[in-house]
Amino acid sequence: MTEPIKIESLLFSCIQCGRCCRRNGIVALAPGEMEKISAFLGLPPDEGLRRYATKREGRLVLRDGPRGECVLYEWTTARCKVYPVRPEQCRKYPFWPSILQSREKWEEEGKRCPGIGKGKLSVSDTTPVVSGEEGRNDLPRNDLKP
Repeated sequence: MTEPIKIESLLFSCIQCGRCCRRNGIVALAPGEMEKISAFLGLPPDEGLRRYATKREGRLVLRDGPRGECVLYEWTTARCKVYPVRPEQCRKYPFWPSILQSREKWEEEGKRCPGIGKGKLSVSDTTPVVSGEEGRNDLPRNDLKP
């Protein structure tokens, strides 16, 4: 069995390319995140919820966009509409339990994310909380093209 890798030994620098937002998957929302997103977008909470979230497997999740991308991804800018208040799951990428299982998984993810292996050594504020529920949240999105 391979041993999980230590986060402190990993290089990562987000270049805000949006590739992680254009992959099929589920972005589960923690309590209060949809309210923050709605406020950031200048929407009443119920309107933000209606436009951007849905229930899946008993959890509140972000909807998919028309091409399978995250509903909050903007193709014209290749950026997240709510980057400053993006969900915790997004903030933790690529430090998800499924990616940290081994050096091989980290390097495999590096083929999809150009920020992996670059920049500074990781710091504790990006360290994920590992729990049984967390592992269900880190389903990657497919690389979709405009």
